[in-house]
Amino acid sequence: MNRITHLSMRFFSAFLLFFLSFGPFFSQSSLPPNTYTSSNKKAVKQFKSAEKYMSQGKIEEAERYAVKAIKIDSLFAEPNTMLAYIFIDRGKFDEAIFYLKRSVRLAGNYFPNNFYQLGEIYFRSEEHTSELQSQSTISY
Repeated sequence: MNRITHLSMRFFSAFLLFFLSFGPFFSQSSLPPNTYTSSNKKAVKQFKSAEKYMSQGKIEEAERYAVKAIKIDSLFAEPNTMLAYIFIDRGKFDEAIFYLKRSVRLAGNYFPNNFYQLGEIYFRSEEHTSELQSQSTISY
Protein backbone atom coordinates (compact mmCIF):
# COMPACT_ATOMS: atom_id res chain seq x y z
CA MET A 1 0.00 0.00 0.00
CA ASN A 2 1.53 3.33 -0.97
CA ARG A 3 2.03 6.12 1.54
CA ILE A 4 -0.76 8.39 0.25
CA THR A 5 -3.33 5.57 0.26
CA HIS A 6 -2.29 4.60 3.78
CA LEU A 7 -2.59 8.23 4.92
CA SER A 8 -5.99 8.57 3.28
CA MET A 9 -7.24 5.41 4.95
CA ARG A 10 -5.89 6.60 8.29
CA PHE A 11 -7.69 9.93 8.04
CA PHE A 12 -10.90 8.26 6.93
CA SER A 13 -10.71 5.84 9.85
CA ALA A 14 -10.15 8.71 12.27
CA PHE A 15 -13.05 10.57 10.69
CA LEU A 16 -15.38 7.59 11.08
CA LEU A 17 -14.30 7.00 14.65
CA PHE A 18 -14.95 10.64 15.51
CA PHE A 19 -18.29 10.58 13.73
CA LEU A 20 -19.52 7.40 15.33
CA SER A 21 -18.17 8.15 18.80
CA PHE A 22 -19.28 11.71 19.33
CA GLY A 23 -22.77 11.91 17.87
CA PRO A 24 -23.44 14.58 15.28
CA PHE A 25 -20.43 15.07 13.06
CA PHE A 26 -19.99 18.73 13.79
CA SER A 27 -21.08 19.18 17.35
CA GLN A 28 -19.76 22.44 18.64
CA SER A 29 -18.07 22.24 22.00
CA SER A 30 -17.97 26.00 22.50
CA LEU A 31 -21.22 26.92 20.80
CA PRO A 32 -24.60 26.34 22.40
CA PRO A 33 -26.40 23.21 21.14
CA ASN A 34 -28.04 23.50 17.71
CA THR A 35 -26.20 26.69 16.85
CA TYR A 36 -23.71 27.27 14.07
CA THR A 37 -21.08 29.79 13.08
CA SER A 38 -23.59 31.20 10.59
CA SER A 39 -26.84 32.94 11.40
CA ASN A 40 -27.97 32.73 7.76
CA LYS A 41 -30.95 30.36 7.82
CA LYS A 42 -30.57 29.36 4.17
CA ALA A 43 -26.91 28.46 4.66
CA VAL A 44 -27.69 26.49 7.81
CA LYS A 45 -30.46 24.64 5.98
CA GLN A 46 -28.02 23.63 3.23
CA PHE A 47 -25.48 22.52 5.80
CA LYS A 48 -28.06 20.45 7.69
CA SER A 49 -28.82 18.70 4.40
CA ALA A 50 -25.08 18.10 3.98
CA GLU A 51 -24.93 16.59 7.48
CA LYS A 52 -27.88 14.35 6.69
CA TYR A 53 -26.26 13.06 3.50
CA MET A 54 -22.91 12.62 5.23
CA SER A 55 -24.52 10.49 7.95
CA GLN A 56 -26.10 8.34 5.20
CA GLY A 57 -22.74 7.88 3.50
CA LYS A 58 -23.81 9.91 0.47
CA ILE A 59 -20.57 11.83 0.24
CA GLU A 60 -21.13 13.46 -3.16
CA GLU A 61 -24.49 14.84 -2.02
CA ALA A 62 -22.97 16.05 1.25
CA GLU A 63 -20.24 17.81 -0.70
CA ARG A 64 -22.77 19.46 -3.00
CA TYR A 65 -24.82 20.85 -0.10
CA ALA A 66 -21.72 21.96 1.83
CA VAL A 67 -20.60 23.93 -1.23
CA LYS A 68 -24.08 25.48 -1.48
CA ALA A 69 -23.89 26.54 2.18
CA ILE A 70 -20.53 28.22 1.58
CA LYS A 71 -21.86 30.00 -1.51
CA ILE A 72 -24.66 31.44 0.63
CA ASP A 73 -22.40 32.34 3.57
CA SER A 74 -18.68 32.33 2.84
CA LEU A 75 -17.91 32.82 6.55
CA PHE A 76 -19.66 29.59 7.61
CA ALA A 77 -16.97 27.37 9.18
CA GLU A 78 -18.78 24.04 9.50
CA PRO A 79 -19.19 23.29 5.78
CA ASN A 80 -15.54 24.20 5.26
CA THR A 81 -14.58 21.62 7.86
CA MET A 82 -16.85 19.05 6.26
CA LEU A 83 -15.30 19.63 2.83
CA ALA A 84 -11.83 19.30 4.33
CA TYR A 85 -12.67 15.85 5.71
CA ILE A 86 -14.23 14.81 2.41
CA PHE A 87 -11.04 15.79 0.59
CA ILE A 88 -8.87 14.04 3.18
CA ASP A 89 -10.88 10.88 2.55
CA ARG A 90 -10.28 11.24 -1.19
CA GLY A 91 -6.56 11.79 -0.73
CA LYS A 92 -6.81 15.35 -2.08
CA PHE A 93 -4.66 16.92 0.58
CA ASP A 94 -4.10 20.29 -1.10
CA GLU A 95 -7.86 20.85 -1.19
CA ALA A 96 -8.20 19.59 2.38
CA ILE A 97 -5.53 22.04 3.52
CA PHE A 98 -7.37 24.89 1.80
CA TYR A 99 -10.65 24.15 3.61
CA LEU A 100 -8.99 23.39 6.95
CA LYS A 101 -7.10 26.68 6.85
CA ARG A 102 -10.28 28.52 5.96
CA SER A 103 -12.21 26.87 8.79
CA VAL A 104 -9.43 27.60 11.29
CA ARG A 105 -9.36 31.23 10.17
CA LEU A 106 -13.13 31.50 10.53
CA ALA A 107 -13.65 29.62 13.79
CA GLY A 108 -10.53 27.84 14.98
CA ASN A 109 -11.54 27.88 18.62
CA TYR A 110 -14.73 25.96 17.87
CA PHE A 111 -12.97 23.21 15.93
CA PRO A 112 -9.59 22.58 17.58
CA ASN A 113 -9.23 19.23 15.80
CA ASN A 114 -8.72 21.17 12.57
CA PHE A 115 -5.36 22.38 13.87
CA TYR A 116 -4.35 18.79 14.50
CA GLN A 117 -5.51 17.66 11.05
CA LEU A 118 -3.54 20.45 9.38
CA GLY A 119 -0.42 19.48 11.28
CA GLU A 120 -0.96 15.82 10.49
CA ILE A 121 -1.27 16.50 6.75
CA TYR A 122 1.81 18.70 6.71
CA PHE A 123 3.80 16.22 8.75
CA ARG A 124 2.81 13.24 6.64
CA SER A 125 3.02 14.87 3.24
CA GLU A 126 5.84 13.76 1.00
CA GLU A 127 6.70 17.40 0.31
CA HIS A 128 7.35 17.91 4.01
CA THR A 129 9.32 14.68 4.20
CA SER A 130 11.60 15.68 1.34
CA GLU A 131 12.06 19.11 2.93
CA LEU A 132 13.09 17.50 6.21
CA GLN A 133 15.46 15.15 4.40
CA SER A 134 17.15 18.05 2.60
CA GLN A 135 17.53 19.92 5.89
CA SER A 136 18.99 16.88 7.63
CA THR A 137 21.96 16.89 5.25
CA ILE A 138 23.09 20.30 6.47
CA SER A 139 26.15 20.01 8.65
CA TYR A 140 26.48 22.25 11.68
